Amino acid sequence: MSGDDNSEAKKYQDRLSRMAKRWVGEKDVGTEVRQLDRTRSTHRLERIARHVAPVPSAGAPDSSGSAGYVHETRQVPVAASCEVLVVGGGPSGLSAALGARRAGANTMIVERFGCFGGTISTVGMETIGWYRYEGTVDEGNGIGMEMERQAERMGGSTKFPYNDSMCLNAEEFKFVADRLVSETGVRPRLHSMAVDAIVVENTIKGVIVESKSGREAIMADRVIDCTGDADVAYFSGARFSELPLEKNLGVTPVFNVKGVDKTRFREYVANNAGTYEHWVKGWDYETSGKETHLKSPMFSDEMDKARADNVIPEEKDVAIVGSWSTLSEEGEVQNLNLVHLTGLSCTNVEHLTQAEMKGREQARFSDSIGIFPEFLDGYNILVLPTTGRYMQVPYGCLVPDVDNLLVAGRCVSGDAVSHSMTRNMMCCTVTGQGAGVAVAISVRLNQSTKSVDIKKVQAELVKQGVRIE
Repeated sequence: MSGDDNSEAKKYQDRLSRMAKRWVGEKDVGTEVRQLDRTRSTHRLERIARHVAPVPSAGAPDSSGSAGYVHETRQVPVAASCEVLVVGGGPSGLSAALGARRAGANTMIVERFGCFGGTISTVGMETIGWYRYEGTVDEGNGIGMEMERQAERMGGSTKFPYNDSMCLNAEEFKFVADRLVSETGVRPRLHSMAVDAIVVENTIKGVIVESKSGREAIMADRVIDCTGDADVAYFSGARFSELPLEKNLGVTPVFNVKGVDKTRFREYVANNAGTYEHWVKGWDYETSGKETHLKSPMFSDEMDKARADNVIPEEKDVAIVGSWSTLSEEGEVQNLNLVHLTGLSCTNVEHLTQAEMKGREQARFSDSIGIFPEFLDGYNILVLPTTGRYMQVPYGCLVPDVDNLLVAGRCVSGDAVSHSMTRNMMCCTVTGQGAGVAVAISVRLNQSTKSVDIKKVQAELVKQGVRIE
């Protein structure tokens, strides 16, 4: 190759490099930029030092025969570094970040939306723990209850109908979450979505995020996946399992309705409250027996009448039936959870029987990171926590097969019956706080998340007010 050819090739590479840097929002075109290469077949990102590869023409088929293009390498600036990175800002993510920071770790939390709170603030599912009927026992006393107390102090909560549970106002909780994050010293980053993981020799080193600033890397000693769907664990190549589609829980959009006649509505629900014995016609719902007579904010007969009067249509695989949580002083009925996909399989009765018997035995976990009352809600199971029995949440259900990564929230490891407990937001705060403390201790002791001293983790959790047995 002639000198002129070399010169032209260098100019071409430099031009591509500058274009890539502009794409990710970097103004200073320097040479000290970390570069990362995506390997789709292994879900791995490794540091490299190459220029951006040329892009084939639009519509050209790739190796699989599909139209597309290949972007082999891309320069990715490192936006931040921390000891503990929490991905996802819902109940589990907030609890993880607060727990880690209070245990002394330099902590950052990344959330894809413009606010923290997850299902509470972006979905409107405002009842973090709706199970507190007379006689129920709930003694966890962790960050989940702290969220409720803080919301009450800030005027962002109301009473749940028919029992002593709290409803957290979705909009107000955004301010509650902001205050918890800022007062604790957690570094926040909103509008940033994790799109890949940085893994070297089966150890996670950080994540790749995308935002209006472009594609960036956030490096971390430890990472906690609180995305709700185990996104980071998947990007990392961790093994996972999922139920067949027909056995999954249904999708339920949540919404509010304004302009309600408060007087008439309150009078009606006071005189026509449903019970869990007659929750939804056609749903084969199992209870322990003690729930059947309790009042429920469920619209069942009302929806049957609306269908009979052709007010709402009959649709295949969709059930229009559900519940509400509270009525505001402005006449807004909130947390209407009325649209459910049907055709889901009932939980195996043998599993339910096994869960009941194991619950009575109160099996102990030596690696417990918290407790959660005997509250099952999902997969056609409903058991309210009136007996004082509880389950211990084991640290092991947070640990995937990628080192220095933990998973918290609804996607922790377990069977369908245990998932009917762990998917609830209050239990998500238990796994989140436990994960946050565990990674902070692992950083402090220079131990991996797989081999961290669980006794020291438990001691810190107890110090933070968590009951572990």
